Amino acid sequence: MANDNDPRWLNPAFAEAYCVLRPDSLYVGFYGWPATDRFIEARPRQASASF
Repeated sequence: MANDNDPRWLNPAFAEAYCVLRPDSLYVGFYGWPATDRFIEARPRQASASF
């Protein structure tokens, strides 16, 4: 995947995904274990109340 080694796309992408989600909906993303920390840090804070 293009820019897979550059995590700067994560925060804007997660912010956009959060904007289009309906209330009480779920976002499912797939990533490799080596990138877990990057994806957890990129999630919108208001979406992580139970995380």
